[in-house]
Amino acid sequence: MRTMRELTDKQREFCRQYLRLAGVTGQGHQAYSMVYNVKHMTAGSIGSAVQELLNNPKVIEYVEERRAAAAFKFDVTQAMVLKVWWEIATADVNLLMRHRRINCRHCHGAGHAYQWRDLAEYADACAAEDLAATDEKREARFPSDDGGYGFDRVAPPHPSCPQCSGEGYGDVWVADTGNLEGAARTLYAGVKQTRHGLEIITRDQDEAMANVARYLGMFHDRAPGAANGNPIPPAATYQAKSAADMAKFYRELMG
Repeated sequence: MRTMRELTDKQREFCRQYLRLAGVTGQGHQAYSMVYNVKHMTAGSIGSAVQELLNNPKVIEYVEERRAAAAFKFDVTQAMVLKVWWEIATADVNLLMRHRRINCRHCHGAGHAYQWRDLAEYADACAAEDLAATDEKREARFPSDDGGYGFDRVAPPHPSCPQCSGEGYGDVWVADTGNLEGAARTLYAGVKQTRHGLEIITRDQDEAMANVARYLGMFHDRAPGAANGNPIPPAATYQAKSAADMAKFYRELMG
């Protein structure tokens, strides 16, 4: 855009015609003759003028920009855009984040007693109790390890756990966004830290589905109700002359 503004109107038009005539014999001469007045110019002077234009750094930059834009437009097809819309519309947001129920410490312990991760955790708890008892000048009340070891923080709740009634605890899981693939990566739009915590930003799935529907021609802009987002026009309308007339129509419609 900056380069475009730095060229004159005729220079820009020459570039457009020059690109349009790509592959045509005498491409530069023809493009120049379509833009400039060559009535009193010889073929040699036209050639020199064309060469001067094509050596202009701003013209070179503009021509390359236009070529790149044309190549991009050629490479990006409607099918590719539609595929991205469809991936966004149908991606499972649970691939990015989800709320899950996880077990409590009693869910999978022996006899539903408190379960420890390992012996080291149990030893740390006993040491903490011994220190507290010394400071408070009382007899230590060491915790029991009857529930055993092997607590898995993300294991599912046990349906018969008497401590949590089989409900466990709510936990929010967020994916490592650096490892996202496929539809999950397409759906992901960023992350930000708010005063309420981490927020995962996703692309608008409803809007993506609406774009797919529009591409497929499911929206009828002139149909009744289309302004309110109704994608399907009514199959027929019925003008009732009275309440009794409408009742009769309703009975016939419903059988």
